[in-house]
Amino acid sequence: MGKSKLEYIWLDGYKPTQSLRSKTKIVSGFNGNLEDCPMWSFDGSSTEQAEGHASDCLLRPVALFPDPDRKNGFLVMREVLNADNTPHISNLEDRRPASNGDPYKIAHRIITTVKGVEQSVKISA
Repeated sequence: MGKSKLEYIWLDGYKPTQSLRSKTKIVSGFNGNLEDCPMWSFDGSSTEQAEGHASDCLLRPVALFPDPDRKNGFLVMREVLNADNTPHISNLEDRRPASNGDPYKIAHRIITTVKGVEQSVKISA
């Protein structure tokens, strides 16, 4: 198997409006299963999700979709965990009403729609 691009996507901790964050991990031999997406860490102080003196946060994969723009690419929706593996307060599912749809499917639809719009826009000089 070749290499795959896993685009980890999460919401930051900025208030009142959160933004999407992402980073790409290149892995070898990925078979396309959510269970095989590795956990990954990041510095939460740059995303308003941790203090500077204890800034480690973890990204736990919770949903996986094919990336419509990249060969061997996947969009990995994730949950942010504190360094002690407890869910971070910035997670989308901690604040959504129970009647809302699956936040990861909604995020995937938004991302694929935005990418489609970006690709269809032509700038002429």
